[in-house]
Amino acid sequence: MDQYLRDFDERDLETYNLTADECNRVYTVYRPPSTCPREFIQSLDNYLTNIQNPSTDFCHILIGDINIDISKPKDDIPIEYLNVLYSHGFSSYINNTTREEN
Repeated sequence: MDQYLRDFDERDLETYNLTADECNRVYTVYRPPSTCPREFIQSLDNYLTNIQNPSTDFCHILIGDINIDISKPKDDIPIEYLNVLYSHGFSSYINNTTREEN
């Protein structure tokens, strides 16, 4: 990775841009559990709008820890989060819990 850049830092969203090569861009995203999920989703939507440039052929890869349980698809927050991903052409490949509950 030839570039490591802290792109964006708001109270509810932290991101880093990693340029993998001339074809791939990897973006890491973190939402601290103490922040408002709806504010995070709005910030993420704004961020994804800003990073996507239709004049480039980059493959955008988004990874991170968002602290939103998408295994509860009937709840509003997971639906809103997934809708933002889908509206920007992303898909979620996590379909199970990623940690054990106490």
